[in-house]
Amino acid sequence: MTEPRRVIAVIMAKEPIPGTVKTRLVGPGPMGDITPITAAEVARAMADCVHVRLSEIFGRGNVILARTPAETETFGHWPMTVDQGSGDLGLRLSSVWRLVHGFDPHAAVAFFGIDSPDVPLDALRRLHHGLGTGAAHLAALGRSMDGGFWTFGVAHHHSALLSGIDWGSADVYDQTATRISNRGLQLLRLADWYDVDTSTDVVALLDRIWRSSEPALIRLSVAIRRILAQPAASETRSTETRMTSEPAKPTDASNDRQFAGCHLLIVDDNSQNIELLEAYLASLKCRVSSAADGVDALAAVQQKQPDLILLDVMMPRMSGFEVCQRLKTDPATRDIPILMVTALNEVGDVERGAEAGTDDFLSKPFNKIELLTRVRSLLRIRLLKRELDQKMGRADTNRSTDLDEQTSPGF
Repeated sequence: MTEPRRVIAVIMAKEPIPGTVKTRLVGPGPMGDITPITAAEVARAMADCVHVRLSEIFGRGNVILARTPAETETFGHWPMTVDQGSGDLGLRLSSVWRLVHGFDPHAAVAFFGIDSPDVPLDALRRLHHGLGTGAAHLAALGRSMDGGFWTFGVAHHHSALLSGIDWGSADVYDQTATRISNRGLQLLRLADWYDVDTSTDVVALLDRIWRSSEPALIRLSVAIRRILAQPAASETRSTETRMTSEPAKPTDASNDRQFAGCHLLIVDDNSQNIELLEAYLASLKCRVSSAADGVDALAAVQQKQPDLILLDVMMPRMSGFEVCQRLKTDPATRDIPILMVTALNEVGDVERGAEAGTDDFLSKPFNKIELLTRVRSLLRIRLLKRELDQKMGRADTNRSTDLDEQTSPGF
């Protein structure tokens, strides 16, 4: 019986640059302005998620990050990195390919981007199995939505396979598949999938993964929401990096009229906490109601669905964890954003909340600015999702995703 060959996963990463392909996160968008600093943080969160998921399939010692010299600060924490060089994607892939071939000339190699962090595990397992046990003339390819590919893998190195491809065209996948066929290689076609190029794609990503039970995707969802919920901090870091003294931008308060009419539900068994939250939230002009415990909260949601739930954890009759889990497992209520407001600060408590499906956390004691920042961020996502669903002719409470029609990103 033939011994399975080693399969090395290479993650290709490039720092976010305003206006370029795969870095259009920078600038204005449905989530508000995203600075280069914020975009870099989102990129790092996606890269960490990709690394964790690939490590589960390929093995931690078989996952390498290929970065540019400018990315030392963004991805300097990675244990195994190589320089991907410069030039178009074909030149950079070939450069890394030669480096990996030097490490282990018998290993198969699969390339990935960081902007497809939620590719189905079944597709990754099929890729790993195919390259590890398939014929030496096997090549694997997964199509992306923009006509590129989210992964490209080969059982053995083939020089000049990627030369002559027009990497700026909309048919990179087709060109690559043709070159694979012309060289007599067997093509393993993998599932199409989404990518994350713009801030709108970030919203779509959050929509796909916020009901996931996979730990890596749960952590990614929480991480991205926290990053986007701190626009002031991101802008401050960006300003400090540029060493300029630009005038401060208007606060989010000037845009709060978009939230007028939104319904917030506060769930807490302490009436003083409810009063404090109501006072802090008054500037949003939202309609605010309250429930004294988890049982009352579920009844209130069944009567009238809110746009956001601020949920205490430690309550009589039913804990916030159980309330969250019930709402997130019910198709009729799982899209309601939940902000857990808790005095629990242990890592295990945070993981338990994430597993229950919460969209974000707020630790007690909290201040007004932090509360409003988190609430604004979740409400923006809620309103944008509703707008997108209306445009697609789907009801907000009957949303479904046809994964067979989803396609994916390139690097």
